[in-house]
Amino acid sequence: MYSAYSCEPILAFGDWEILSREGAQQGDPLGSLQFCEAVHPLLCDLQSTVKIGFMDDVTLSGSLQSVEQDVVTILLLTIST
Repeated sequence: MYSAYSCEPILAFGDWEILSREGAQQGDPLGSLQFCEAVHPLLCDLQSTVKIGFMDDVTLSGSLQSVEQDVVTILLLTIST
């Protein structure tokens, strides 16, 4: 656990570097649980008949309108964060 939380890893993207100060780090044994706990309320609020979430994969099934609305909802949440 010490190695997962003892420092702030540097995240690099092109010419930019930022310190990662929040959330799970790669290799964090609790990272998967934290992600599942965060995505569960979203899955409960979606309108599709079938909503399956496993780790970072989501499967939706139902009417075209409900699946389309759920995809838009997920995209808007992704863009706004």
